[in-house]
This record gives sequence, structure tokens and C-alpha cells, in this order.
Amino acid sequence: MQQEHRPSVTLRVIVRAWGDEPVRLFLKAIDRKGAYVCRDLSKSLIGLPLEQVFWFDEKAFSWLRSAFEAEDSDKLRSIYKALAVNNACNRYQDMSESLHDKEHIADSESIATRCE
Repeated sequence: MQQEHRPSVTLRVIVRAWGDEPVRLFLKAIDRKGAYVCRDLSKSLIGLPLEQVFWFDEKAFSWLRSAFEAEDSDKLRSIYKALAVNNACNRYQDMSESLHDKEHIADSESIATRCE
């Protein structure tokens, strides 16, 4: 069985966990299917949707923790929404899909034309 190659990275990220709790984790790999994170630099990874993983920013993490501890769900949603706009994980997903589209891989007519 062939395994999909995922580049290995080690970056701090903020994960939107159960109940919107912000959790500081490490990003180990990323692909079009999701982000693979871990608590420490161990080999035990958790796969998450890209929209739940944000590049780490100390200020944003502090704001999120404060809002979470205050049980201010409106403020939490607002901060997560602001983070999502500039989230590199989401930009990676967008870039992957657009590269796929540029190559017309899903377009059967384009494939037929190239094969003639």
C-alpha cells in the first residue's frame, strides 16, 4: 500500500477545539484533505479540517483564551472569524483547488483534446 507523501513541518498553530476552546498545538503536516497536528513533537497526530487550524499568533491566542474563559461565545466566534480571513491553512486549500482547476484535470473535454 502506497502512502501519500505529506511534507513534514513543525509550526505552532491554534486549533479550534471542542466547544470553541483554543488549543496551542504543533502542525506537523498539511495537505488538501486537512492539517495534521500534535500536542508535542511526538509521532501521535490528529487530522483536522483546515478551517479549524490557524497559524499561531500570541495576541490572538490570548484574546481567544480570555473569551473562552469568560464564556463569551459571541466574542469567540468573532475572533475565529477574523482569524479565518487571513488563515494560511485556508489559503493553502484554496491554492490547491485552484491549481487543480488550472490544469483542467477534472475537465473531460480538456483531457480528450490533449490525448488526440
